[in-house]
Amino acid sequence: MDLRLGLISFEDYLETLAGVYESYRSAVDGDRLSLIEASQRRWTTSASLVYEKGMLVAFIYDLMLRKLTDCRASLDDVYAELFRLSATGQRSANETIISLLSEREGLKTFARDYVESAAKIDLEAILPAYGFQVGFSGSGATELIPGHDLTKDQRKLLGCLGFRK
Repeated sequence: MDLRLGLISFEDYLETLAGVYESYRSAVDGDRLSLIEASQRRWTTSASLVYEKGMLVAFIYDLMLRKLTDCRASLDDVYAELFRLSATGQRSANETIISLLSEREGLKTFARDYVESAAKIDLEAILPAYGFQVGFSGSGATELIPGHDLTKDQRKLLGCLGFRK
């Protein structure tokens, strides 16, 4: 939201995500707890894990959705849809969100893979398909940077996020 409103730059956006990823990777339970389990245990384990993992999962989902829809949809649209849903019914909030995340073709297993399972989030493996690279600065800090030799589709996707080079 801050990026879209012009409150931060694209570089600030990537720097924030890189910092979150670095913190997530250093968390003891990062790859042992699903996002749901991290949420349930936020009072008895590292409280930041749920927020870090949640932010990374949201970033990945947004990239996947934008790529699948040629930038015609984003996580913003899913979030807005969540608030349009009726609050009545027998489903829990988690079930409602998981259902919403899984609705679109190409994202049917996303919630299972990133929300319900304890799989490690490996941005080094995930991000190249979307035009990003994970690197390390001279001081060893994690960096997210636009890749070199971007395809037309990757350049468009990064442009939808605010990349202007």
